[in-house]
Amino acid sequence: MQRLQSALLNTLARLPLGTLHALALAGSFVADRILHWRRKLITANLERAFPERSAAQRVQIRRDHYQVLFDTALETLKARNLPREDLLERVSFVNMDVLEQLEGQPFLLVGGHQGNWEWQMLALSATSNIPLEAVFAPLPTPATEAYLTAARTRFGMTLIPQEHTLRELGRRLRQPRAVIMLADQNPRRDAERYWISFLGQDTAFGTGLDKVARLTRYPVVFFHGVRIARGCYQVHFELLTEPPYDKQGDAVTNAYAAALERTIQAHPEDWLWSYDRWRHPKSLYD
Repeated sequence: MQRLQSALLNTLARLPLGTLHALALAGSFVADRILHWRRKLITANLERAFPERSAAQRVQIRRDHYQVLFDTALETLKARNLPREDLLERVSFVNMDVLEQLEGQPFLLVGGHQGNWEWQMLALSATSNIPLEAVFAPLPTPATEAYLTAARTRFGMTLIPQEHTLRELGRRLRQPRAVIMLADQNPRRDAERYWISFLGQDTAFGTGLDKVARLTRYPVVFFHGVRIARGCYQVHFELLTEPPYDKQGDAVTNAYAAALERTIQAHPEDWLWSYDRWRHPKSLYD
């Protein structure tokens, strides 16, 4: 089965990007209009997040989201063998000076699952002189894990398994680098969490971002990509916060959540609405 999965992934990656986009268009139509894949979840998430928008506006966001989701999935497969010059034509950086001012020191680079986050990180590793290390959670199948690891590291980016984050950061605490974290996923139900008002509702965020910022005393930069055309993105950077940090609390995570919410409000179709972000509601004891 693993060999079959690997063969399928490699076959799809060899297809031209235009062909992959045509497949994504067909796949998004089937998933939304015929199979209704996660449609109830996406609809409910949009209703909670955007009660002020009309039903027709939310339907359009849902349809656009399916297209973005399938585009992102197939573009990510192409990331393994997309030529560097093609990648950098499709991903541009608007204000790299934010990162250049931090060159020579370590910092955290935090984003969300918005737009094609894989291409954004890959393009940054292909063009920046700053060493990049990215924190990643394990993937569900070994074939997918091996494939994406090869794609993510092709321009020198180092991967840090999520469970080893603090250990790996502590080993090279003052080494100049950018440590990438995507911090918008729902924490495990048994994990320590902060509850923040996010998109109009109580939302759990993990405590890891604040803990890492306090431990390392790194500046925190927020990044997000804007889809300017199909398969084309602009990445923006914003210095979010700098040390010293409070010895406890959620100031860094609050700043991150506010920045992420602004980008979602501006480009709602690009966020990962098919993810069950609010599956664990706040209880009376939280």
